[in-house]
Formats: sequence, structure tokens, C-alpha cells
Amino acid sequence: MATLVDAYSDLTPHEQRNVVAVLTELLQIALDAEQGFIHAARDTQGDSGLRAVFEDYAGRRATMAKQLRDQLDRLGAPSDMTGTMVGKVHRTFMDAVAAVVKGRPVRMLVECERGEAFALRKWESALEMKLPMDVGNVLLDQRTEIQGTHDAFDRMRRPW
Repeated sequence: MATLVDAYSDLTPHEQRNVVAVLTELLQIALDAEQGFIHAARDTQGDSGLRAVFEDYAGRRATMAKQLRDQLDRLGAPSDMTGTMVGKVHRTFMDAVAAVVKGRPVRMLVECERGEAFALRKWESALEMKLPMDVGNVLLDQRTEIQGTHDAFDRMRRPW
């Protein structure tokens, strides 16, 4: 678990750069997830309930991205970014999956669960760093949210 300090100014310059770098990476991942859920909602055909689930998770990831942007802005770091190339490739893959598995959402759920597992590992890694308390609290709350989403996808694809 993270070692928390009272304030960003309590960190060494090297530790401060690490905090900014990890917040930047997590922001990009949150933006990728938001776009991934938007794509999944668009590609979900004939299941308005599942579409609503994906739209809800897209909104939650947008909130997470805003929280991360706010932290970066507060630290004086750039926050005007989009997602990653890896995220774009994954969304293209999900679009191809959607075209092949029309009417069978299990594969989409598997891909969403896989994306959440990746995000979960990144948030857990970030929480092993030395962090300002306010940043640590935001990341811990977000990690809990991601874990819940991951577990929900697992239950949806294996409801028995």
C-alpha cells in the first residue's frame, strides 16, 4: 500500500516527477476506458440494458479522468491529453469482435473485464508509491471503483 505524506511539497523532486508521471499514465488509461465503454455501448446491439451498463461505466471513467486532471492541474502539470495508441488498438479490436459476435455479448464482456484487469494492475502499482495523501485517497477510491467494475463484468459473463 502507498506511503502517504501530508503534501506534495513533502516529496523529493524525483518523487514529485514520479507522481506526475503516474497520474498522467492513469489519466490516459481512464480516457481509454471511457472511450472503450462508449464503443462497447455503441456496438451492443439489441440489448438496451447492457448498453446502459456500458454508458454508465463510460460516465464513471469520465469522472475518474476529471479527478485525475484536477490533481494534475493542482500540481501544475499538463493534463490536456487524450488516450493512448494501445487503447485505440483495443477499441478497434473490440469493434471487430462486435461485428463477429452480434447478439452474443459474452465476448464484449470478456474484453471489458480484461481492460479493467489491466487498469486495476496500474492503479495497484501506483498505490505502492510514495504519494501525497490527497492523491492517494483519490487513487484508492478509483481502485475500488475499478475492482467493482471488474467484478461486475465477471458476474455478468458467468451469472451462475
